[in-house]
Amino acid sequence: LRASRVASPNTRLKGGGGGGAPARATDAHDALVRCVAELTAHDYADVRGCAAETTEACWAQYGWALRPRLPAALAELRGERHALFPASLCSKRSSELFAATAFIAARRALRHVAQDPSLSAALCRAVAAPGRGDPELVEEAERRDVRDRFDGLLLCYSGRYA
Repeated sequence: LRASRVASPNTRLKGGGGGGAPARATDAHDALVRCVAELTAHDYADVRGCAAETTEACWAQYGWALRPRLPAALAELRGERHALFPASLCSKRSSELFAATAFIAARRALRHVAQDPSLSAALCRAVAAPGRGDPELVEEAERRDVRDRFDGLLLCYSGRYA
């Protein structure tokens, strides 16, 4: 969407939000961005990839909706299961970890992480920890891929902001 066509956050949507309360554009945008971000944890790799690209693009216009999810993504990387997405969303631990690394590895997400010292420290602790993301919960065939993603995330962060 072009900036001129994006609704103001205080714009009331036509038809209201149901229940008599008028819906705000921010609520609609937040729900849409949340759903797209949740698709990054889908068990099918092609759906995950498309959702990751879309989430990356969302950072430009909807960073305000994505930024509050950064601490949850870091908690997911530290091994806290279902911190970023609900348990019913994906069945494989590797899908959750792929989603968390894709979410944080977005260029604009890394910029937000770098601006906040507590998030920067949390990222480095989560990615450099010996038991990164509970690798024993990931299927044997996907462990190497998860470790490679963690290494790539750390290299990407340190290459830009160290």
